[in-house]
Amino acid sequence: MPLTSMALRGQAGGRGAARGGKAPRPHRARPPARSLATAAPLCLWLALGTLAGHAPPAAAQSAAQDTGAQGTATQDTTAQNTTTQSTDAQDTQAQATAAETPRPETLEDTLALMRDHVLQTYPKVQASIDSEQRILLLTLPGAEEPALTYPDNLHKQLARTASAEDRALILSNFIAQTIDSPDADIPDRLEQLRPVLRHLDSYTSIDPAPVHRPFLGDMGLFYVWDKPGSVAFVTQPDLARHGLTAETLDQTARDNFAAAGPQLTVEQDGVYFLTADGFYESSFLLDTGLWQDIESQLGPLLIAVPNRSIVVFQPITSLTAKPQMRALIESFQEDYGYALSSDLLLFRDGEFALAR
Repeated sequence: MPLTSMALRGQAGGRGAARGGKAPRPHRARPPARSLATAAPLCLWLALGTLAGHAPPAAAQSAAQDTGAQGTATQDTTAQNTTTQSTDAQDTQAQATAAETPRPETLEDTLALMRDHVLQTYPKVQASIDSEQRILLLTLPGAEEPALTYPDNLHKQLARTASAEDRALILSNFIAQTIDSPDADIPDRLEQLRPVLRHLDSYTSIDPAPVHRPFLGDMGLFYVWDKPGSVAFVTQPDLARHGLTAETLDQTARDNFAAAGPQLTVEQDGVYFLTADGFYESSFLLDTGLWQDIESQLGPLLIAVPNRSIVVFQPITSLTAKPQMRALIESFQEDYGYALSSDLLLFRDGEFALAR
């Protein structure tokens, strides 16, 4: 099977915004699904160091709305003066907000910016920082427990953005997307279950901890409720509430992903990138048949999953393959958020193992 035909495996998908809930479920905002047909060529990814879907947002644009005043010339003048005063006030507020959004140097700086923005903008929402976990705790009105918000990707966006005005907009949009979740009233249903690979130590100190099992090396297999605008990790109380065992959870999530997972494609220029929706790339490691197809064409493979949205692989064709792949792991984990695994994997004879 040609590599390009693998784009036919699965169905289009991918959405994203973080959500709160009745239990402190760890959650991550997902980027919107991107058009795979227009994804940047791999040579550009390598040359520019920017993966499609990960570049900082473009500079903010603003447009003033004209207010039509009707009546006498005096009324026109009054309306114009009022509009001018309103615009001046908005500009002053925007400048003040921008001035309060300095470029963060550490995750702690970003967490402080997030907390302060929530407290200033959403007076009914409680916000505090868990310094040990380096997360923001948000308790929405009526919620029994706080929702957990992670600063990784936001921090990298803010740190790379030169304009204070743009940083203020990025921060404001991130917080609004997190708090104004469209999924708060959507119940959990078994058809929403999906499997995801994350670092084995992710979220384990949170109570209740997400359900997970070891996968390979430093990776663990976790499970999420996939809703129209957000995802939430499955916890132990969820199993009891839905009458699930660890085995039925695993099988249901895998079956759902096989039936309604995101579209997959592969791009190549020296090394290969597996591309999906920015959230579920690592889940395709669970599709052994997929990797057997690739191995039948390329031979034994080296595979790396340095970040949530990055799966890179290449055949073992030279002595430089392993050093090259290890360098890619280090580079991607340094430059992009949501680090996943530092291990290099080997796929040979239809099975995964750690590359030594």
